Amino acid sequence: MATLMSLKIKKYCDVWTAPNDSTKKICQLKQVYAMEAPRAGSPAFVELYNAAMAKANVNVFLLVNKYDPVPRIPFMYTPLFGSYRHAGNMVYYPPDAPGTNPPTPNANR
Repeated sequence: MATLMSLKIKKYCDVWTAPNDSTKKICQLKQVYAMEAPRAGSPAFVELYNAAMAKANVNVFLLVNKYDPVPRIPFMYTPLFGSYRHAGNMVYYPPDAPGTNPPTPNANR
């Protein structure tokens, strides 16, 4: 939900302007933090999302506890629904947990 909502917030921030000055934006989205989120969508959706956020200079982070199963659903590939991926940059905590990797932007995960 955080991934989808961040797109909506970005859209509104792009068009909201001050009542007396249409060149002055009221809000600006700078960073998105999602915690323990399931995979966001198809590889095509994730590619479009990451490109839109990068173009707007918005940093996107997914904070993941190494031992939490939620970020691993839906599975990367399901025969019925196809492929799913995470959007943004995945950051594991605790960072020293066995088997964790350093953050890698847009890796197949």
